[in-house]
Amino acid sequence: MDILDAVAVSIRCNACSGEYQVPLKQILLSHQMLHEDCPVSDERECPPLHWSQLVDEQLVREFQNIWSRLEEGARKAGGELTILGERERGIQADSITHPA
Repeated sequence: MDILDAVAVSIRCNACSGEYQVPLKQILLSHQMLHEDCPVSDERECPPLHWSQLVDEQLVREFQNIWSRLEEGARKAGGELTILGERERGIQADSITHPA
């Protein structure tokens, strides 16, 4: 699983109060654009410039690396690393506090 596609920063729009998510993958791509000398200097002209400011590039890369190491460890143990949805987290928490 590409963890950077599965995790996002939720942002609230000050103009409309709507909420949108910016995946970590998009944030990392924004950093890459800036490293490739994107000439834009005003974030109003280029949303990726704004997205790059949401999370530090090195932190995103470290997170991706740690996730890869966790996946490898799970594979070696014969398992698979997964992200639990809200429903699954509730079921799991309930089974821990109220075992069958």
